[in-house]
Amino acid sequence: MSFILNALKKAEQERLREDPKDLEDFASARWDPYEQKASSSKPLMIFSAVLLLVLSVGVLFYLMNDRGLKQNNPVVNALETNTVPVDIPESVTTVQTQPVDPMALPLLNISGHMFFAQGSSSNRLFANDQSFKEGDLVANGWVLMAIQLDGIKLKKNERLEFITYP
Repeated sequence: MSFILNALKKAEQERLREDPKDLEDFASARWDPYEQKASSSKPLMIFSAVLLLVLSVGVLFYLMNDRGLKQNNPVVNALETNTVPVDIPESVTTVQTQPVDPMALPLLNISGHMFFAQGSSSNRLFANDQSFKEGDLVANGWVLMAIQLDGIKLKKNERLEFITYP
C-alpha cells in the first residue's frame, strides 16, 4: 500500500513542478532549476507564420494576375467601358455567316494550368470548362502537343502554334 502512496505523491510533486503555484513548489527537494521544459507553442507559431506568409503571397499573386488579365484582355476592357446598347430592328432576319477557316486556331477560354515538369503526365490545361492533358484533342482537329510553363503548343496537320497564357 505504501508503494502506491509513494507513487501518487511522486506524481503529484511532478505535476506541481510543471505548474508551480507557490514557493513550496519551488523549494521542494525534487525541483531542478536547470530542467528545460518542452515548449509546444513554438512549432505552432512557426507553422502559423509560414501559413500566413503563403496565404499572403497567394492573395497578392491573385490580385496581380486579376489586374493583368483586365489590362490585357480587350473583351473585358470593352465590357468595362460605357457603351450604349444598339437596338436591332426586328425586320432584320437574315444572318450572314462568314466561311470558317479550317486552319484557324480554336477559341480557348483558358482558366488555368498545372505544370510539374517538361513532359510530365500530370501537366494539365483547364480551358472551356474541361481538363486537357498532352495529346488530347482540343477542338476542330487541334491536338494539345505540350503544356509548358508559359504557354501551350497546339498542332493541326503540319501547323504548330504556340499560345501564351493570358
